[in-house]
Amino acid sequence: MTLSSQAPDPQAPAGAAWLDRGGRVVETAIYAAGGVFLIGAAILLLVDLVRVVLGTLGNAELAALTVLDHVLLIFVLVELFHTVRLAVRTHELEPQPFLVVALIASIRRILVITAGTTPIHSTRTLQELFLLVVLVIAMSGALLLLRVTGRGRISLGPRPEAGLPDPADAR
Repeated sequence: MTLSSQAPDPQAPAGAAWLDRGGRVVETAIYAAGGVFLIGAAILLLVDLVRVVLGTLGNAELAALTVLDHVLLIFVLVELFHTVRLAVRTHELEPQPFLVVALIASIRRILVITAGTTPIHSTRTLQELFLLVVLVIAMSGALLLLRVTGRGRISLGPRPEAGLPDPADAR
């Protein structure tokens, strides 16, 4: 699948080429800024995790829940950063990292709900757990399907490296 299935038109006005190059620079800068914020958020979460765990040393259950919650959120941020880094480098989007992030977030929510000390009696909570389990199964199936079919990349246009053709031109 391609988001940009056409190579730049050689007959296009010079302004169009300038706009395309400028757009790529802006896009890369925005991706880079987003990546910096993702890594910054992950580092802040790590620092906060240390602070909270040191503050809850007397309560092992609370410390364990906090570690679980923070670590899974850090995994989500790092996986998103990985996706941004790949998009900047290859100008292709891979759906797998987004599915992995959603899978981690869903599992995180399931663990947070079920790790509580009180039994679950609320119908609303049981419905949420049911939907989360269905979502985890669906995302796992999507990941398996992507792996089996090998259709894991979406081109964002021609690659910036010299000599590498637009993957859409091969079709």
